[in-house]
Amino acid sequence: MRIYYDAITSHGPGKKSFRLPVGLQDNINLLILIHLLAFGLFIAFGGTSLIGHGFANEALHDRARDFLALSARVQDIPHHWLTSLFTYQFIHFRLGEVLLSVSMLWIFGHILTRRIGQYRVIVYYFTLVVFSAIVFNIAHILFPIFADPSGILDGAFGGVLGIMTTAVVLYGRLVFSFGRSLRFQLWQLYAAA
Repeated sequence: MRIYYDAITSHGPGKKSFRLPVGLQDNINLLILIHLLAFGLFIAFGGTSLIGHGFANEALHDRARDFLALSARVQDIPHHWLTSLFTYQFIHFRLGEVLLSVSMLWIFGHILTRRIGQYRVIVYYFTLVVFSAIVFNIAHILFPIFADPSGILDGAFGGVLGIMTTAVVLYGRLVFSFGRSLRFQLWQLYAAA
């Protein structure tokens, strides 16, 4: 996929473009592969079906919920909080959820790479994941009336949304072009996601 954007150069305004990488030599693509493999393993061990209906193995669901996903229960904070602070992002219960997360990470992460580099995008993503987890727990502690005691934080969208927002702030006028007829700006993709 080629992305076009307006550029002001020494020769005046013009169009520039770049391609989104697909190979595994790219760190963002490796992170996406890890998310997809974690979801595949979760399905393989009966954790969920592809469309998210129930769990074939209730013990696996409980284990993923209690240890890997981030629990909203205050009593779980001392036990699993440090591990689930990093692992919750790899737990997805629905195929659509994981596909939306990784596709938005692929597009917006590579756009942001043009400004700050791959390594910084990955570090920024993990920082946002940890920040989302802290905010989630603080909100459940401060506002228990709104907190579902069985609630969990799962999926990568907390980190992905931060990557998306930063990319839109920096590059909101980027134009995606699919063929000759379909064109839309980056902020429109952000709003649709």
